[in-house]
Amino acid sequence: MKVDSIIRNAIAILILVCFAMLIDDKFVNRTLAIAFMFVALSIIASNIAVWAFTQINFIHERATNELSRIYLGTSILIGLVVAGAYFVQVQ
Repeated sequence: MKVDSIIRNAIAILILVCFAMLIDDKFVNRTLAIAFMFVALSIIASNIAVWAFTQINFIHERATNELSRIYLGTSILIGLVVAGAYFVQVQ
């Protein structure tokens, strides 16, 4: 893993921790903090997927189409997990 990906993941984890600390009893603040936490989680998951499944250096290759598909896929998967957890808890 290169230094830039470590820095990128560290920043995403820092954002995740900061919004986790903002969760309180107010519904709006809690909802926004949880939403931002899931966005940071999808960024972390897409970075891990890029590292694990590709050998393309996206900065030098300018292959942003594949990068956007990886991010979209991880965002959809995390959204489905959240929807499934909500459905199970409400039922």
